[in-house]
Amino acid sequence: MMNSHSIRRAVSVGRWISVLALLTACGDGQEIPESGAPRGTFKAVETSTFLSSVPADQIVLSVPPEKVTINFSEPVLAGSEIMVWLDRVPVPADATEIAQDGLSMSVVIDPSLPATGVYDVAYSVVSDAGTEDGQFVFYVENLSYMGQDLSSLGEFRDNSIKGPIYVDLDQYELEITGLVKNPMRLTYQEVLDFGSESRVMDMNCVEGWTVSPLWTGVPIMELIRAAEPLDGAVSLIFTAIDGYDDFLPISFVEEHDTMLAHTLNQVTMPAARGFPFQVAAEGKWGYKWVKWLTKIEVSSLETYEGFWEKFGYSTDGDLDKPFL
Repeated sequence: MMNSHSIRRAVSVGRWISVLALLTACGDGQEIPESGAPRGTFKAVETSTFLSSVPADQIVLSVPPEKVTINFSEPVLAGSEIMVWLDRVPVPADATEIAQDGLSMSVVIDPSLPATGVYDVAYSVVSDAGTEDGQFVFYVENLSYMGQDLSSLGEFRDNSIKGPIYVDLDQYELEITGLVKNPMRLTYQEVLDFGSESRVMDMNCVEGWTVSPLWTGVPIMELIRAAEPLDGAVSLIFTAIDGYDDFLPISFVEEHDTMLAHTLNQVTMPAARGFPFQVAAEGKWGYKWVKWLTKIEVSSLETYEGFWEKFGYSTDGDLDKPFL
C-alpha cells in the first residue's frame, strides 16, 4: 500500500470561468427553491492552488472549476480514477487524464453544469507500490445577493471550544424537549421539511470581527409550535454536540424570526461552520449563535448561564450592550 506521505496532496484548480447565477429572484425571508439560486453573479478568480485531503482543509471557492487536477510525488498508472459529485450527485465528466510522466491525473467537469454547492472528489491511485484511495471536499459559494456583496465562508474564524465537529447524519437527531406537550426527535431531513427562508445577516464576534453571508434556515418557532409549548414556557436552551450551550427568550426568537441555519451562501453549511444546524440569532453577539445543535429545551427560566456566561459574559448578549 502506498504510504500517504508519498502523495503530494496538492490540488490545482486550473482555468476558472465567470458564471451567472441562476435567475431565480428571491426576496429576503422567502424560500429559495432547491433548483434555484439568488439573482447575482459569482466573483471570478484566475487560478487557485490549495492543499486538501483532510477534513480541516475543506476549501471554499467562488467559481466552479472546469478541471480538477491532483499531483503526485510518484508516477501513477493506468486504472487510476477520479470521481466528482456535486451535493452527492455524480457530475458528468470527461475521461480521467493521466500525464505522460504519471505525476498527475485530472478530470474535466462539464462546463454546462457549474453550480454552487459541495463538491466531493474521490480518487483511487494505482502505482508500483500498490493502490491508495483518497478524498477531499471543496465548496463553491455565491458571493452576491440582490446586489449586495456577501462575506465568504473563508472569512469566518474558528473559536469553538473543541474544534470542528463532524456529524454522521445517519446517527443525527435534533431533540426538542422540556415544557412541551409533544417532545420530538427529528432527523436532519425532518427538520428541513419544516421549510426554509433566507436573508443576509451580520454575525458579530466579541473578538472584533463581523461576517455578513446569506443565511438559509428553518424558522425555530415552526419547530417549537409543532412541539406545543406548555404554560410557563419563556425561553429556549440550545445545546451543541460538543457540550456548548446558551439560551434565548422565546419572545426574542419569535420577534426576530430566529432560524436554525443549514446553508450559507447557497452552500450546505460546512462542518467547521456548524453543520448540520447553527442558531442564527440576528441582533445577538456571536456566542449566542450555537453551532452543531443537537437539543432545544423549552424552559420556564427567564435567564440562564450558558458556556460563556459562566465566565462573566452578559446573559442578554445584545449587540447594543457590552458583552462583559
